[in-house]
Amino acid sequence: MKKLFEFIGVEDLGYPSKEINPLLRENRTRDEDVKLSQSQKFYRVWSRHPKKLTGPLRNELLEFYKEDNEKLFDFLGYEIKEWKK
Repeated sequence: MKKLFEFIGVEDLGYPSKEINPLLRENRTRDEDVKLSQSQKFYRVWSRHPKKLTGPLRNELLEFYKEDNEKLFDFLGYEIKEWKK
């Protein structure tokens, strides 16, 4: 975590990391997300199923964040292909 905090430029306050809830798994359908959201107070259904951004605004944002995204890819050690197009 220390490496991540250094990358994003925030102070590491030394709080212990939380374990990720096993219910938040990959490849869940939207219907499963809706059902889960009804059982958990603060789960956000929309966060895993965003609408795809297209057109000139997407291109402007890609260009605006290009340098920061490249730094992030270097930090992660891989690229997020959806952010490159």
